[in-house]
Amino acid sequence: MKPRRMIAAACVLGLQALSPSPALADGVGPLLAATARGQALVMPLGDAALGAAAVGGLRVEVAVEDGFRVYRVRHRGHTHTARLPMHDQTRRLAFDFERRRLAEVAPTLLLHMGANDDLGAVIEAAGALGGKAYPALGWALLRLPPEANPAAVAQKLESAGLARSAKVQFRGPVYVPQ
Repeated sequence: MKPRRMIAAACVLGLQALSPSPALADGVGPLLAATARGQALVMPLGDAALGAAAVGGLRVEVAVEDGFRVYRVRHRGHTHTARLPMHDQTRRLAFDFERRRLAEVAPTLLLHMGANDDLGAVIEAAGALGGKAYPALGWALLRLPPEANPAAVAQKLESAGLARSAKVQFRGPVYVPQ
């Protein structure tokens, strides 16, 4: 085979390897959610989440490469990439529209609640591990199990009328007092 044909064949094989994955399965795709700063696109977990989708004006791809689950989000002409080990099924990422980056989501929800709302009923409906109400502020904080998708729980609570609004939170840096 001539060198040019070998290069062309290698390019075709390379393009086939880079072609988009199948679409994400229904119900496991990225979900839009409110945050304290605006909106975020919360990524799915698990092998069913592998594939590509277009959500909220973004192109999202989830693939497995070298033992890592790789998330790629295309936003305003830039590709943002993050990797998590395949064995880690508890850490969840979201694309933060305000900061324009992928960040780790905390397993908590910040709920705007009424003064007479029953936090126990909200905890039970959310499948939360616990919660703390701050009635003077009109907010409550729910602690979710690691496998729960905070965006899905937020949508469930809002649609059921159990919270006026629910905001997904990002994990921040850990500050140790000196």
